[in-house]
Amino acid sequence: YRSYYNRLRRVGDLNACWRRMISWAGGNPPKKADAFAAAESAFEQRSGSGFRQAELDFFDTNEDGNVSQEEFVTTFVQWAATERAVKKEKRKRMPRCDMDWMPPKSKETEL
Repeated sequence: YRSYYNRLRRVGDLNACWRRMISWAGGNPPKKADAFAAAESAFEQRSGSGFRQAELDFFDTNEDGNVSQEEFVTTFVQWAATERAVKKEKRKRMPRCDMDWMPPKSKETEL
């Protein structure tokens, strides 16, 4: 799913899941210039205390049960770039479907 993360973040049907998806990597993405340094700093903090299961699942790209610094930094920078891109995009309003069983009221039928 890491390969499709940038697509999944743009699927409107998954908007109820987006907050949880963002939390897999640990919260708000850093600014572009700070992404690499923030990734290294975050790795040092997490490697001492250990990774939560969701973080381990997200960052362990070779699925060996451990997150190396290279895995973490690469995935974190990609995640941050996706989140920055999504925030810049304009949200489209979805049409609201009328699921009412009653016929629409019109001026002609009103008395």
